Amino acid sequence: MLPLRVLTRFAALSIAAAVFVAPAVAQELTCAVVDIHQVGPVKLAQLQALPHTDWWVEADDELLLCGGEGLTAEASATGRLLQIHRRVQADQLYRLRRAHDKDFGLPGVRALVRGGRFAVIEMGDGVDRKTPWHALHSASEGSPGPTSVGAALEPFAPNMVLVRQAANMHRPARRAVDPAVQVVVDEVDGQRWQNTNNVLSGFHRHTHAPAIDQARDWLAAQFGALPGLIVTTPTFEVDSTAVENVIATLPGSERPDEWWIVGAHYDARSASISDTVTPAPGAEDNGSGCSGVLEMARIFTKHRPEETVIFMCYAGEEQGLFGSAAHAEGIVQAGDASKVQGMFNMDMISYSPDSDFDVLLGSRTASGNLPADFMDAADDYANLRVVTSTFTCCSDHVPYLNRNLPAIAIYSNDWSQYPDYHETTDVAANNNSDQAAEVIKAYTALLATKTNARQAAIFADGFESGDLNAWSAAVQ
Repeated sequence: MLPLRVLTRFAALSIAAAVFVAPAVAQELTCAVVDIHQVGPVKLAQLQALPHTDWWVEADDELLLCGGEGLTAEASATGRLLQIHRRVQADQLYRLRRAHDKDFGLPGVRALVRGGRFAVIEMGDGVDRKTPWHALHSASEGSPGPTSVGAALEPFAPNMVLVRQAANMHRPARRAVDPAVQVVVDEVDGQRWQNTNNVLSGFHRHTHAPAIDQARDWLAAQFGALPGLIVTTPTFEVDSTAVENVIATLPGSERPDEWWIVGAHYDARSASISDTVTPAPGAEDNGSGCSGVLEMARIFTKHRPEETVIFMCYAGEEQGLFGSAAHAEGIVQAGDASKVQGMFNMDMISYSPDSDFDVLLGSRTASGNLPADFMDAADDYANLRVVTSTFTCCSDHVPYLNRNLPAIAIYSNDWSQYPDYHETTDVAANNNSDQAAEVIKAYTALLATKTNARQAAIFADGFESGDLNAWSAAVQ
């Protein structure tokens, strides 16, 4: 249990995000940041329990420790000290959601620790806490809609895990690779994925721009060329603009009423969210994810799953998750919620400034075992370093989670460093096809395992019937 003095210093934080109420007495702290990269769960617990630590925040490969002045010597003695923050005001701490490098240019703002899509910041007295944090951000956590635009300040609480490395969790030993699953995983083609994103990022894909229809039609044609897929483009509205999701359904061979959804948004934006004229190539955000969906569709039409897979590219994500909300709500309204076994979202999967292919796995308790299952698949079939967070937000898995449908999302863990985020320079040349391929391999392994997609479809897609056109289309 935390000391009473520690609990008291946070009691006056408002429940409402971005509303600040000062405690009666401000308390000054000393904080240290220590390196916890792949230290393992035992060492992590030891560092969190240093005697002069009042509380901690875990953020990927860094651990923020705050307490009394004696903490400096203790942190130094660990041999892992990275930074000391002195004179930290406890009443000025917040959690910032959707924290990008672009967010830290304001005077009076100090980032104490960052991880994934979040940061713990100290805001000086001169910073206006009632002003939306960063007008260029979009689609914050919660119910989708145009009012959800903007990154958000949220109340800070001690002993918080922003994101945690899988290597620092208590997890089972790696399993033996299933040769039948490996056959499916080996179909992932990073160059084919890159070629897809080269084309997709050539379209101007702002939701309110007429040119997005060209991307919609191209995606529908790509799905339509694959055998066994039922392609539809249902319409919904985003602020009076009629736009379409692109849905390609692959019926399960044995259990068609058990559904898996593989999705990503295909709309993009540059500059301000209302600017429909400035080109929006959106190669990383999110041609990368939508191209991943198409790559998986190509694979699973060759290796037919026993359960139904719905491959989707959504519109309207940048304005507030409209496309995924329309689909998720349609499932619930049709009484089909019990059919959904899981939703796999890909959003910004290909940016990596180095050879460390690290990804952020977002989920909530509604996701059940899916986060652990993904980590197992990444361990066994891909070269990925996974970090996890239950403070999930900002992408197309959220509407499913909001309706208690299991869903997970994968992002590049380095997304906040991407200098071309929401810029006209977000082009295909910035993609790292090797990282994207590893993400797709992990998702492919997970889906193949869940759906028993191991029998090559050459016998199911026209070979016995003599329709060789259908069969040959599957292997192009």
